[in-house]
Amino acid sequence: MFGSSLNSVLDRAFIKDYADLTDFYLRNLRN
Repeated sequence: MFGSSLNSVLDRAFIKDYADLTDFYLRNLRN
């Protein structure tokens, strides 16, 4: 139970970081 909840938290953190990086990259690409 704890392992699966920990994995979901890590997945959310990874997805958030990936989205932030993609947004950052696209902004630089436009500029």
